Amino acid sequence: MSEKLLISGAVIAIAAGLLLWYLTGDVRTQVAQYKQTTTAVALATTITPTFAPGTNIPVTSTVEISLTVETTAIVTPASTVVPQRPEDVLLLTPANGLAVPSPAPEYSTEVPTEVPPVFNPTMATDFPTMIPEATLPPMDTAIPADTSTPAPTDTPLATNTPAPTNTATPVPHPIEVITVNVSWSGEKIVNKDVLVSKGSVLTIEPGTTVRFGTGISLYVDGKLQALGRSDAPVRLTAARLPWGGIFVRPNGDALIVSTIISNGGAAATVLYAEQANMTLRDVTMNNNIGQIRFIDAVTSIQQSVIRDNSLAYGSMIDASIDAGGSMNIENSRIGPNTQLDGTSAFALLAPNAQSVVNLTLSGSIFTSSSGANVVINSAAPINGSMQCNAFAGGAIGVQIRSSLPQMPGIGFALRNNAIERHSANYSTARGMTSDVAVDAKGNWWNSPSGPYDPLRYRAGRGEAVGTTVVADKWLTIRPACAPIP
Repeated sequence: MSEKLLISGAVIAIAAGLLLWYLTGDVRTQVAQYKQTTTAVALATTITPTFAPGTNIPVTSTVEISLTVETTAIVTPASTVVPQRPEDVLLLTPANGLAVPSPAPEYSTEVPTEVPPVFNPTMATDFPTMIPEATLPPMDTAIPADTSTPAPTDTPLATNTPAPTNTATPVPHPIEVITVNVSWSGEKIVNKDVLVSKGSVLTIEPGTTVRFGTGISLYVDGKLQALGRSDAPVRLTAARLPWGGIFVRPNGDALIVSTIISNGGAAATVLYAEQANMTLRDVTMNNNIGQIRFIDAVTSIQQSVIRDNSLAYGSMIDASIDAGGSMNIENSRIGPNTQLDGTSAFALLAPNAQSVVNLTLSGSIFTSSSGANVVINSAAPINGSMQCNAFAGGAIGVQIRSSLPQMPGIGFALRNNAIERHSANYSTARGMTSDVAVDAKGNWWNSPSGPYDPLRYRAGRGEAVGTTVVADKWLTIRPACAPIP
C-alpha cells in the first residue's frame, strides 16, 4: 500500500511539474512580450488529488488528476505615449482638459484583471528614442509685391497766426528842446519833458506858476533862471500827480530864487546837479516825495527852508564829492522831514583821498527824527567850517566817519554850534562822534556844565561826546548866532 502511495505521489508530482512548467512557460512568454510595460506576476497553483474511498490504485493505472489553478493574469496596459514636444501634450489632451481614457484590454472577461500600473516618466525605458523624421526644408515664401505707396496727403493750409497783442511798451516822454532864450510867465502847463540846450537860457518870470504833467521833468544843459520875488514867488508844482524834477547836467547852471517847489519827486529826486552849478536862494521845498542830490557840483543853499517832505530813501540832502566840488549851506533850515530810520538831514560823502573838499555850514538848523543830523564820511581832509548851527533831534548831532590818520584829523573846526535835544545823554556819545580827532571847542552841549565824558569831563551833564572829540572851553550859554529849531 505504501508503494502504491509512493508511485501515486511520484506520478502526481511529475504531472504537477509538467503542468507547472507549461504554465510558467506560458507566463514567461507573456512576460517576455510585455516586460517593457508590466510588473511581476504572482502564480499560485493548487493540486488537489481526488480518490474514491477504499479504491486501490495500481501503478499502471490511469490517474485522474483534478487541478485547480489560480493565476493572476497579466494585463496589457494601454500604451502611454511620452510627449516629446509641447505640442504632443496638446495632441494627447482633449479640448476639455480631461485625461484621454486608455482602451480596454482585449482579454476574456473570465480572467480577473489588475489596475494597470501608472507609468512614471522618470523611469528609464528600454524603448529606443525615436529619431524624428527630417522636416522638409521650408519653401521659399513669396515676396509680397510692393504695395502702392499712398499719395501724400495734402499739406493743410497754414492757419492765420493771430498777430501778437501789442504790449504797452514804456514810451519816453516826448521832449521839447529849447535852443534859444525863452521866458515863461503867467500860467504855464508843461506836458512834455523840456531840455534847455547848451547855450540857451530859460527864464521863469516872477509870479509865474508852472504846472508839470505826471513825471514830467526839466533838464538843463544850458542855463535856468527862476527869478521869483518875495512878493511874487515862482511856483513849480504838479498839474495833478507828482511831477519829476529839475536835473542840471554837466556844465549846466541853475539859479532858483524866491521859488516854491512842491509835489515833485516822481523819480525819487526833486533837485539834481552833476558837475554843474546850482544855487538855491530863498527857496521853499515842501510836500515833495524826493530828495536833493548833488554829485561833484558847486552848490549853495541860502535862506531856504526844506521841510515836511517825504522820502522813500536816503538823506534829505545827499552830496557826493569825488572829483572836486563844494557845498555851502547858510541860514537855512533842513528838516524835519519824513525819512527812514537812521537817515540824516544832510550827508556828505568824499571817498577820494586826492580830492579837494570844501564844506561850509553856517547859521542853519539841521534836524531829523532818527539817525544823525549831519553825517560826514570823508577820506580826505575837509576845508571849511561849521559854525552857528543848531543840531537838534534824532539820535546824534554830528557824526564824522573818516579813514584819515588821527593827526591832523578831520581838519576843520566847529565853533558856536548848539548841539542839543538828542535822544540819549550820559551813557553814549550822542552830541558828536568821530572816528578821528576833531576840534569841537567852544560849542554849546545843552548844559552849562559842558559835555558828558566820564574820563575827561566828569562834571559835564550835557550831550555826550566821543573820546576823539576835543570839546574843551565849551560854551556855558547857548550861542546867539545859532537859530532856534
